Amino acid sequence: MKKYRLKIYPKGRGRTAYRVYEMRGDVNLSQLCSYILEMFRFDDDHMWEYCMTNKKYDRYGQTISASQAKRYTLDSMHLTETQKFSLHYDFGDDWMFVISVMKIEEADPRMKNRCIKEKGSVEQYPDFDDEW
Repeated sequence: MKKYRLKIYPKGRGRTAYRVYEMRGDVNLSQLCSYILEMFRFDDDHMWEYCMTNKKYDRYGQTISASQAKRYTLDSMHLTETQKFSLHYDFGDDWMFVISVMKIEEADPRMKNRCIKEKGSVEQYPDFDDEW
């Protein structure tokens, strides 16, 4: 089993709001989505998919839907260092969380998934009442 160091951030905010997480290779993509939403304190009440080409609505790219996600673990994805893919969350608000693979190495079987660095925050539902 491998250990993955992932930098996760809302698209366009990679310098101001991100999390760096170390995860075991047996984490499936459904669990990864839950971790991401928890990391950024988002409600888990919308549809989502993974965009393996890092582009939403990519007609020729591979997507993995929420219903398929439990079948894929990080280890089974054959990820490479520097690879980027995205979690497309809430198809109405179109949140894109970029997942950048920073490092892959052998994991200690006793390791726990953990956040090793975090910066900034984003609001899932910003208050737009002030604009009216």
